[in-house]
Amino acid sequence: MSPLDRKMYVVHELLNLEERLKDLTTDLQNMKEEFAYHVKNYYFMGKFKAGFWDGKIHFITEAGLIPYGLLPIFLKKSKK
Repeated sequence: MSPLDRKMYVVHELLNLEERLKDLTTDLQNMKEEFAYHVKNYYFMGKFKAGFWDGKIHFITEAGLIPYGLLPIFLKKSKK
């Protein structure tokens, strides 16, 4: 394999990886809402009334961190 072919291969693999990461990011955003639930009586809480909180407990954080126990479920749903 020539050096140019190797470079083209690396670029191709990086583009494929970028595409997969975009797909995972989209899945993560969709799953973030799916893995969230409203707290009982959230509408009476000050942070909700002030607009600082949506009243939900999110199991997927803003940084994209997922509890280890939910990882198999997330991976199954992201394949669909």
